[in-house]
Order: sequence, then C-alpha cells, then structure tokens
Amino acid sequence: MNTQQVTSVLHYLGVDENPPTLSALDALLSAYTRRVPWESISRIARKARSFADAPLMPSAFWASALAYGTGGTCYESNYAFLTLLRALGYDGYLTINNMNEKIGCHSAIMITLDGISYLVDVGMPFPVAIPVRPNQPTSRLGEFHTHLITPQGADVYLIERDNHPSRYCYHLVNQPIAENDYQQILINDYGDGGLFLDRAIIVKVIQNRIWRFDSASRPFQIEIFTPFSADKAFHFLGKDIDSAVDVVAYYYGISAEYVRLALEQVVF
Repeated sequence: MNTQQVTSVLHYLGVDENPPTLSALDALLSAYTRRVPWESISRIARKARSFADAPLMPSAFWASALAYGTGGTCYESNYAFLTLLRALGYDGYLTINNMNEKIGCHSAIMITLDGISYLVDVGMPFPVAIPVRPNQPTSRLGEFHTHLITPQGADVYLIERDNHPSRYCYHLVNQPIAENDYQQILINDYGDGGLFLDRAIIVKVIQNRIWRFDSASRPFQIEIFTPFSADKAFHFLGKDIDSAVDVVAYYYGISAEYVRLALEQVVF
C-alpha cells in the first residue's frame, strides 16, 4: 500500500496514524469491526458477475470497502489488514488454521510487539490483539468476550471466547505461510467447496452491539447480541428478498446492489 492508500484507509476507519504499539493496534481492530463488516455478500455477488474478478487482493479489498461498504471473510480480510499493518510498521505474518475436523479453513495474523507474539484476527473478528505464549494459557478481555488461548503443543493453540453460543473458535497453527501460497488459497476459496458461498451473511458492530444477518434464517432477521452475554434481540425483516435488501444495506452501509444480487443467488 502506498502512502495515499494508507491515509485513505485510516480516514475511513477513523483512526490516526501512530507508531506500532499494542494500544494503537487495539484501536485499529476496534475501528475495523465497526467500519468493515465480516461478510460473504460481496463474495457471492462478485462471483455471480465474474469468477475471474471475484477474489480480492489487499488493494482491491480496501478500494471496495471504501466504495461499496464491503468487507469479506477471513482470507481476504486478514490479508488486507496485515497489508495495512505492515505499511504502518508492524511485523507479522499470516497463518492457516483448523476448525475441528476442517483442516486449513481459517486464516489469522501473528504480530510481534516488544518481543511478545499476538494473535490478530479480523476474520473472526476479534476487536483486540491476544497474547500468545507457547507454554502458558493466556486471556484478554475484549469488548464483547474474554478471549482465551490454550497451548496444545507443537505450536498449536486452542482459541476460545466466553459468553458466545459457540465457545470454540479454532485451533491456531502458528506457522507462517508464504504469500504466493496464501494467495492461491484465497483464489481457490471461490471454487468448488469455497466457504460461505451458499449463505449471505454479514456481521458488524453497530451501536456498540454485534449485529448479524444470515440469509439461512427465515423470516429474514438481524440478530443483535448483548455484550458479555448470550442474550440477543431480533429485528425481523420479512420473508422475501425485497423486504430485506434496503434494511440490510441501510444498517450495514453496504451496497444494496450487492445485497440483492447475493440474495438472488442463495435464496430459492
């Protein structure tokens, strides 16, 4: 990323440029969860238009975010976020991790600050960086959960969060992956067996609560989660696509055209 791109992204996030510190990193993560959604909507819409143009490398990811309010799932979002962090002077690398029996299905970032390793993951997303120690469980209080990391041996770690319907997140495999290999995984995720191409999902922090829309739920609805609790409220949107498109686009700040196109691909 060049200086102009970094400035544009930081302005979009509402964060000042600062030297690499844990507090500065946390500020970037918190801002990201409020500005850039975790979502499969734009993935589905782009693939429907053109398979060749669907995968987004970091510069294209940020350009789409600024223009259309999009985000992405783990492969694209963590790659784009690490690219921003490196441009700001952070030292880190990407990892490919496991979820239960699914091997190599989730990416995450490892950042080193003052000799301490931190897990950074906007593909879950986590709003804080979490320290990782090879021989000691660690935890960190976030904005919505306490995040927990438990060593499993051989540089593998159990990642969990409390006060969540699913406490288990994934198993971190702390091994850097070459950028070319990572890019190929990102591209392949748009092919057969690609993740989240059959459900239009979008998650974002809105009004200091986690708002989640999933096209698989009927009638269409937004789940609104209470911090540090499994409690949630529901905002029902109706049973047809027309009833959902404008509301989802409005609340999440994402292109209504993308929302409609994505729902048309997955709702039968």
